[in-house]
Amino acid sequence: MYGKCGKLDDAMSLFYEVPKMTSVPWNAIISCHGIHGHAQKALKLFREMREEGVKPGHVTFISLLSACSRSGLVEEGQWCFNVMREEYGIEPILKHYGCMVDMFGRAGHLEKAYNFIKDMPVKPDASVWDALLGACRIHGNIDLGAFASERLFEVDSENVGYYVLMSNIYANIGK
Repeated sequence: MYGKCGKLDDAMSLFYEVPKMTSVPWNAIISCHGIHGHAQKALKLFREMREEGVKPGHVTFISLLSACSRSGLVEEGQWCFNVMREEYGIEPILKHYGCMVDMFGRAGHLEKAYNFIKDMPVKPDASVWDALLGACRIHGNIDLGAFASERLFEVDSENVGYYVLMSNIYANIGK
């Protein structure tokens, strides 16, 4: 609760008082720091978690990837994704893929984001295409944005927000 309210010092004090034998308290504190733009602290906590011998899970890596995405830490995010797969044998789920696409897209690596989607071993869902479309809006890439919106409409045609997002791309560049 402290973390959600932005009281990270209070959240850390409480964190150090509770048992940390499972990933649950670690996930909570990592997520709190990531949400509030403190990705480096989230990564530091992840290193501490590993040193304590606590095994991370899907939620841990979603929190880390999201933190890296919000803070523009592309290399660190790629490292987390690789550690998740190679060291912990955790197979990515769509939320992990969505975080990676969001991370590449926010950083302006739209081609890398698109290639990442093409190389995914699972079919992208609306959240993955939405992350790419959002990045196209931020960076003004109409062609890739149109492609992403077409894919979005194929998987979720009833969400009018995607139409609004695409129209915003055109509006931002004056078309």
